[in-house]
Parts: sequence; C-alpha cells; structure tokens
Amino acid sequence: MSRDHMVEDWAECEVFQPHVLTLHDRYLDFRKRGVLAPSFESIELIYSCAWYLCERGRFSISKTLISTVFDDYNSLRKIPQAVPVEFLADLYTVQLYYSNETDKGLNLVELATQAMNIRENAVEQGLMDQYHPNRANGPMNVGVVLALEDPEAAIHMHSRALEIRKGSSKYEAEQIYGFALNYLNIGRCWWVVGKLDMAASCFKQCLSLCKRREAEVGKRFSLTAWALSALGIIRAYENNFVDAMRLMSEGLELHICTMGERHIKTLACYYRLGWLCQRVREYSRARQLLGICHDAYSALSSKPELARTKFQLSKVLKEMGAAEEQWKRMDFESRALLSEVLLARGATHIKKELFEEADFNNEINYYYR
Repeated sequence: MSRDHMVEDWAECEVFQPHVLTLHDRYLDFRKRGVLAPSFESIELIYSCAWYLCERGRFSISKTLISTVFDDYNSLRKIPQAVPVEFLADLYTVQLYYSNETDKGLNLVELATQAMNIRENAVEQGLMDQYHPNRANGPMNVGVVLALEDPEAAIHMHSRALEIRKGSSKYEAEQIYGFALNYLNIGRCWWVVGKLDMAASCFKQCLSLCKRREAEVGKRFSLTAWALSALGIIRAYENNFVDAMRLMSEGLELHICTMGERHIKTLACYYRLGWLCQRVREYSRARQLLGICHDAYSALSSKPELARTKFQLSKVLKEMGAAEEQWKRMDFESRALLSEVLLARGATHIKKELFEEADFNNEINYYYR
C-alpha cells in the first residue's frame, strides 16, 4: 500500500519495518553464503519496505534495499517465469522516486519512460488490464519528471493517466489515492505554466478525494497536507491571504502529524508559511518559521533551500527593522550560496546583485517551491 501513497497503514508499516530490515540483513548474509536462493516473495517484501522508507524520507536506508532488489531481480529474470516481467517497471518507479528526491543521478525522464513502456507492453501482451491503476501510474510518473523541462507535455501525460483511471469503475476503490495524486501532480503543472485557476481546481479535486476518504476511515493523510499547502500557495499568489493562511497553517500542522517535523516536505511547508507571513507583515512569525527552516537546511547541507531561506530571512529582517549589518549579511550569504549552486550546475556570467526571489525558487524542485 505504501507504494501508492496510501498511508492508511503507515502505523502498521512502522511496526513491521524494523523486522523487515532485520530480515533483509539476514537475507543478504544467507545469500552471500549460498544458503538461500533469491525469491520473488523476498524481493517483493523488501521492495515494499523500500517504498515505505522513501515515502517517510529515510532515503539512505531505502537505497540499500533498492540495490538488493535490483541485484536479485536480475538473477531471477534468467529463470523462466520466476518473476513477473512488469515488476521491473515497479523497480524503476521506486528508483525514480528515490533519485528524484535525492541525487538526480539518473536520466529521470528516460527511466520513467522505460517503466511506462514496460507497462504498456504488459497491456499489449494481456498481462495487465488496460484500466489497471498501475498502467495509469506510467504516464503520471513521466509527467512528474517532465514538468519543468516541458510542462505542456507533462500536462498531456497526466491527462492521459486520468483518462486510463476514468476508463472503468472496476478499480475505483483501489485508486482513490491514485486519482488524488494525479490531480495534485497535474495541478502543479498548471501552476508551472501560470494557469492558477486550473491549478486550484485540480488541488481542490485532490482535497475532496482525500478528505472523503479520511472521513470514511478516521485517519489523516500526508497527501491531504500536500494539497492543502499547494492550494494555499495558489491563494497567496491570488492575494487571497485569508484563505492562504488558513490552508497553509492546516497544511503545516498535518505535515508535522503525518511526515514529521524535519521531513523535507514539512520544511518546504514551513518555508512557504514563513514566506506568506512576510507578505502579510507578520514578521515575528515569519522569522520564527524561516529560522526553523534555516537551522534544518543548514544541518542537511541543502544549499538551494538554504540559499532561498536566507534570502527570505534577509527581507524579513530588513522589513522588521533589524540592524542593517544583520540583514545585509544574510542577503550576502544567500547570494553567495545561490552562486555556488549555479556554478556547480554549469552556469556562467553570474551577477549576484541581480538575483531576485524567482531565481532562488528556480533552483528548488517545483513540488517543493
């Protein structure tokens, strides 16, 4: 369930996760000594745990599990019918999620396209139903990684995924979160291209699905938190600060509840609420929220996020009447950090004095902006 952002059972996952990690260590030891042969049942369990850990932001542990699953999948695929062909698409997808959230060390569009094509081939061969939620995940995932490179093409991919999901009521109960995530992702793409009304409509559809399910099961979900924050940002850009403050405050509270205080998605929510407080001149609260981000990003060595936070803090300090030396130092540090990030990414002819808020935002993954 964790692989589809279905957090209803995260509490159970957390209970069993240490046992799966222990089993993984034993499994590796037995495999190394030749006592145990690889099996699909074992790697499927490890794969599911890797997904869960990625969702919770525990990337260093999940990386190890993903590596194990790939190694044993490659061994098993040599044995006829030992592992489903389409399972490789699932492996590519968890690898995609990991790389997209961490090192960007792979060609993400290429990887997502490979996963999508495997699922399409499975449909053609009669191995997967044409309306199966996992087929819809293919174009949706391509859309996620294509959003900045070609947002219009990303919108097309997300729309294609929604068409698959809407094609049959057969899987309706199994893909509430698939639908909700699809609407969240396409809404983010509409935001990227500046269609705020379209973005808001999609975020509201995501929220409606999530909140209906929350009412049914009596639990709160991280996906709801993401949609609340996203809609709040749109309302802020529309200068509807009352609704923006309500949505983003609720989003932050739910992020902390479901993801934890120091998850990178929670920190992005802290930042945006601080940004909003600066816009409505609640400087004390803005300084507090951005200070939390500053300390966390410093500890994580997240340079793009830290640069943006320093820039925003410098504005808050200046507007609230702090000592000139204090806000100027923060401003200087933000520009120096952003220059460092840009140079590392191959930029030339950098003019630090011309940096504006958009320049800092542009170096942040669009779903963390």
